[in-house]
Amino acid sequence: MEQQQTSKKRVILITSIILVVAIGAIVAFAFNKVSQNPLVQYANAENQTFNEVWDYYDEYYGDSQELNERLLKEAYESSSAFTASVDLPAQLTMANPSFSMIQSMVSSAELSTNVKVNPDTKETYAGLDLSLQNTSLLNGNFYQNEEQTSLQVPDLYDQYFTVNNKTLGDELEAKGVKDIPYDEMPNFAEMAQHSMTPEEMKEMAKEYLGIVTDHISEEQVNVTENEEYQGSSYTKLAVHFTEDEVRQILNDVFTKMKDDERLNYQFGTTERQQEELDTLIESLDDLNLPNGMDYEAYMSGDTVSYRILTIETAEGDTFTVNMDTIVKDNNQYEFKFGVEGVPSTEDGEFVIQYTEDGKPDGDAYGVHHVLNVMISDSVQNIDFSVEADSVIEENTWDNQFNLVINEPQTQQIPKISGHVNTSHTNEEDGGQRDFELGIDFSMDDPATGNLTGGLTINGETEYSFTDDLEFPTVDENNSVNALELSDAEWQEIGMEIQKNAMEYYQSTMGGGFGGMMPGNF
Repeated sequence: MEQQQTSKKRVILITSIILVVAIGAIVAFAFNKVSQNPLVQYANAENQTFNEVWDYYDEYYGDSQELNERLLKEAYESSSAFTASVDLPAQLTMANPSFSMIQSMVSSAELSTNVKVNPDTKETYAGLDLSLQNTSLLNGNFYQNEEQTSLQVPDLYDQYFTVNNKTLGDELEAKGVKDIPYDEMPNFAEMAQHSMTPEEMKEMAKEYLGIVTDHISEEQVNVTENEEYQGSSYTKLAVHFTEDEVRQILNDVFTKMKDDERLNYQFGTTERQQEELDTLIESLDDLNLPNGMDYEAYMSGDTVSYRILTIETAEGDTFTVNMDTIVKDNNQYEFKFGVEGVPSTEDGEFVIQYTEDGKPDGDAYGVHHVLNVMISDSVQNIDFSVEADSVIEENTWDNQFNLVINEPQTQQIPKISGHVNTSHTNEEDGGQRDFELGIDFSMDDPATGNLTGGLTINGETEYSFTDDLEFPTVDENNSVNALELSDAEWQEIGMEIQKNAMEYYQSTMGGGFGGMMPGNF
């Protein structure tokens, strides 16, 4: 039974991957054509459509992407401060004074960080400090170079705990640890350098879609002019893939993924992961799509409005993916993406749908978002959505959101709303990025009345781009190798940490804090 479930999960995974690659495959195929035919028109229309639909991001949001790319490629130092405030229901604070104390503690706490990254020397440092009422409670240091990764909490233990980057996987395996995502400790500065920009991701996608287009011929693509759909006339493009074609395409894609260094940098590479990819390739034999896969696109002029991808399994389960991009006048657009699954028994369904409706709002750009999830079967009905409104203006992005629960209907689920506001600057020698996250809730309680409260988190980060960075020195004089310690040495270190923790707590808290001493919980 377990083997059957595992096999079914793999088939579902493979089916999901099909849904992702198929739409892009048709676009890539059309781009590879050089003659002026409807396929080329379709490819150009897809490119034009998405440029028009989402160019508001660059036009109204400023140079956020440039700051992101600089942080991946250049040496920098950053300083951050994070604070929070809590508003608990009055009924709770009146009934239990300790809630008021917790509320006050959170509001007076601050987490500060200092980060340094040098891509050339592959060094990364991160210092963290948690303070309460301007008094440091706990601080720690993280440092990594090409050879080792080190962690220190000086108030608990003055030595760094280190591991060797190159031999981490072997040492953990020798200690009986399994499911290790990396054979070697990843170098974070190096990973950042290899993180792909949006343009690089597009190029990588073209490579993989190029594999797919090698399996598409002119004969597979049918073009129909003046096709009526959704009350208008379009040029319809349709492609059918047989089961064998789908299987061979996925086999070629998975085989390339095994040796793709770009993916290895992002997700790690171990013998186990390679074995899982091999198993996934073998599982393609279980793929059973007797009716193959169908894709349709409807375009008008120089834009594509509707796309539909349909798959039906041998068991009769149907999967449909819809993507609509309606480009309007005056820089307005509508976007919709939906996935629907209906089991062969037709007893229930699942639907995930995301929509956007964007239009200019003075000097800003407003976008209304809705994410809806519906899952139903013979025993349950779940229907909820997240609705949000964004206002994007030069270097700022303000979002208001609400969680709407349609099913199940119960008073025990609170009403949740909130906001996420971000802003940034990008200068020649530095930049700044700030955010505010707020979550509010309310719930009717027959016993205590309406309960309301909220949480707000603020973050401010300043960046300085410079090669003049100082990193800590970690050597045999101030560090211990965590994987080379014996059980007896670990026990001795544990006792010292416990002793230091108690002494530190008593010195900073005066042994009090409402009687919240270790062991009194």
